[in-house]
Amino acid sequence: MEPEIPDNTTDQSEYIGSLIHEGFYDKLVLIGFPYDQGATLCGSKRGQDYGPDSFRRFVKDLGSIRNPEYGIDISKGLPSIADYGNIQIEGKPTQKQLMDKLTTKVNACIKRGNLAFVVGGTRDMTTAVVDGESKEKRKLVIMIRKSLDLKAVEQGEMHQRNSLRAILEQESFKSGHNKAIVVGMNLVSESEIVTFKALAPSSEFHQIEDVRRFKQHNQEGKLTLQGSDFINDLIAANPEYDNVYISISLEAVEGITDVSIPCVQGFTTEEIVEVCYQAGLNQPKLVSIDVADYNPFIEDWSTGRFLVLMFYYFALGLSTRIIQHQQ
Repeated sequence: MEPEIPDNTTDQSEYIGSLIHEGFYDKLVLIGFPYDQGATLCGSKRGQDYGPDSFRRFVKDLGSIRNPEYGIDISKGLPSIADYGNIQIEGKPTQKQLMDKLTTKVNACIKRGNLAFVVGGTRDMTTAVVDGESKEKRKLVIMIRKSLDLKAVEQGEMHQRNSLRAILEQESFKSGHNKAIVVGMNLVSESEIVTFKALAPSSEFHQIEDVRRFKQHNQEGKLTLQGSDFINDLIAANPEYDNVYISISLEAVEGITDVSIPCVQGFTTEEIVEVCYQAGLNQPKLVSIDVADYNPFIEDWSTGRFLVLMFYYFALGLSTRIIQHQQ
């Protein structure tokens, strides 16, 4: 008798989305920030507010729990993944109220020893993600960006083009207690360099050319690992910091064209996926990843699925680390 051939259909229960449930208490916590004021206030294209819900639509049908590439069952390390929901306030909340609530939710996760994966939303949300928490603990913030967003913060309003400045102007970053490292930009002007160094002398920025010139430790290593190796080295070179935050703007990814303002040179999609995987696998000080500037109003299918891929490989890396620790 010939063996029965499977029909190649996959039930939704086999995808990583089946591990996600409403809650707050799991090791990995998903948080949505469905707002695009950061685009509105600087005259950019709107639509990023659809990001979190579009992500949730695609995560139901992508990413096998039993990963054949690495031979890992994600559910062994992450039996469940919490969805803390979207940041919501009744009525017409101010930008500050929304940011404060995001800060509160992220901090609640960190205090429990969990990791927050925040889906936006415009990239100004990073100011809220890295705010708060223990003032004694030192923070290292790795930001993958296509530009230095250093325009002046007027009347306390933060948007896409001044969000980095809002972080660097905090006293904890000015003094060097906390540190920001911005990676991936190109065509940075001399005036931007002067402003950056004046705001926070201990912080750093590295243009995409610096990443491309980086020599991997394993010269036979894949070029798709170059970006993640570069970031791993940055984190390893700053061991004095207690908590690591990684922030990724999809506008800094060269292969993602369906965002408000695509970049002409940046990280590749393969590098960004590897950044997420390595962050989960090798960074025990990591407390959050936020992904910003996904704009489903422009295009949701390919970019939305790519965002799920980022989340999937981060969960795969984190689950692998947890499994290894248990052995």
